[in-house]
Amino acid sequence: MIIIWGANHYGKVDEIDGVGHIATQFGHLYYIPLIPTSSRFITGQEGDNFYYAPVSLSLKSILMAWLRTFSVLAMIGSLIFLIASDQGPMGGKLIPAILFALSIGLFFAFRMSWATKASYARAVDLAEQIGFDPRLRVYIDLHYGMINEVEADRRLDEVNAQLDELENLEEEIAASGMNQEGHFDN
Repeated sequence: MIIIWGANHYGKVDEIDGVGHIATQFGHLYYIPLIPTSSRFITGQEGDNFYYAPVSLSLKSILMAWLRTFSVLAMIGSLIFLIASDQGPMGGKLIPAILFALSIGLFFAFRMSWATKASYARAVDLAEQIGFDPRLRVYIDLHYGMINEVEADRRLDEVNAQLDELENLEEEIAASGMNQEGHFDN
């Protein structure tokens, strides 16, 4: 008997378009997520390698992983029940058909935007928790309609000027011979 055990990401939630999403790494048995180990804000993937920032364990991601898995298992079980049921009195296939329809509805409901997209407040919270580049915060505000393009351009110019000033300051400190503790190197 072959036992398939491993770790994988499940429970995709809190997606910020063009930036990334939250997923939780689970220990799985036969690809059924069982034990959540860590949640991550995933920004990209190349093959089996993920680019991510760790975040606190996401209850929403864990619940979505389990509920989506339950909906698939319920769909399979109710389909088997529907096929195996009799054509007896009182419509012997009615209850299995209703269960099958409900499980299909759950399957698609847990994949709709209310379950996968981050609200503005959650996107801002993630930006602060992860320490996004300030330019991404401007993108979030623009993407969620909190500012218009003119305001976004103004704020980007402001952020870029601050970043240039910081870079110049770092160059001056490096040229002076001062280390990070504020002491001059010998």
